Amino acid sequence: MQRILLSVAVAALACLTVRADEDKKEEKKATFLSLRTEFIKKYQGDADEKAAAMKEYGPKFLEYAEKNSKEKDAFGAVMFAIQIGGIGKNPDLTKKAIDLFKKDHLDSPQLGGALSILTRAAGSEGSGLLREIMEKSKDNKIKATACSALLEAKENALVNAKGRNADKLKSEMAELGRSASSSSR
Repeated sequence: MQRILLSVAVAALACLTVRADEDKKEEKKATFLSLRTEFIKKYQGDADEKAAAMKEYGPKFLEYAEKNSKEKDAFGAVMFAIQIGGIGKNPDLTKKAIDLFKKDHLDSPQLGGALSILTRAAGSEGSGLLREIMEKSKDNKIKATACSALLEAKENALVNAKGRNADKLKSEMAELGRSASSSSR
């Protein structure tokens, strides 16, 4: 009888140990919300603390978005990675995040409201990204919003352009206008 009780106690202890290890693994698994909260806390401070937070969390947001591409919050994670890459002047992070965005989120319903942020954060790749969204998105509203954002970016560039560059931008804007009106029909 004592052997049976001892065996049951040992088995129960082993089960508790395994369960405790599983709980620790679940605690360690980051969510977008927890990453965002940690990042915001670390981002509060001077320029060095902000730079350190961006360097630490940019790759974490990208990794989360890669591993959880089917989750709703993966879009937010990849957007954070793109923004951190742009603000932190990390072209490698920006490129990887944009590539992941193109692969997994080109037709996201969340895209419409994020296009202007995406364009600014993507920097020099922003115009190409908007054109790709216009070509590949299946949602006409997103296509129209991408076209509008691209026109706005061209208008902003035109303000500072001179000579041939200004003429080229005017021509591109006219083409975009024709494209927008034909796709809205």
